Amino acid sequence: MIRAELFGMVTGFVPTNTIASGNMLEMLLRRREFMLPVQAAARDDDDELLWRCLSETMRFKPINPGPFRKCAKDYTIAEGSPDATRIRAGTRLLVSTQSAMFDERSVVEPKKFRPDRPKHESMLFGYGLHWCIGAFLAAAQITHTFKPLLKKRGLGRARGRTATCRPSA
Repeated sequence: MIRAELFGMVTGFVPTNTIASGNMLEMLLRRREFMLPVQAAARDDDDELLWRCLSETMRFKPINPGPFRKCAKDYTIAEGSPDATRIRAGTRLLVSTQSAMFDERSVVEPKKFRPDRPKHESMLFGYGLHWCIGAFLAAAQITHTFKPLLKKRGLGRARGRTATCRPSA
């Protein structure tokens, strides 16, 4: 079982960490108010703060909107309220963790960049039984991959017209 879990993590790192890192970089280049504290943490060699900044950045553009699940038994969401909705057993659902991370009823200042955000307000790595077993390794890998890049002065998008990727002839 341990061997299977480790092998699964190794094979899972390439696609998930690559997409997550690309999304983080996109947000950092798009939002200067995100880039400044992230670069400061990198330059201060504060890896803990750097990871908190990077994961908060990823909250704004996660790798997926949430997991798909199958409803095990008939269930009513928001039972007793005007919004009550009956879900039949066997229904395929998208559990939108992305939406949950911006729900003002449960998340303090959800639209604000807050590296000090409590961990329970982020669902990037799942929760409880569905928590990502590779979360700590992913955090270390992403943090130490980004750190030298973020220490560079003048980091930003290339000047000029936005390039369009086209297949080569």
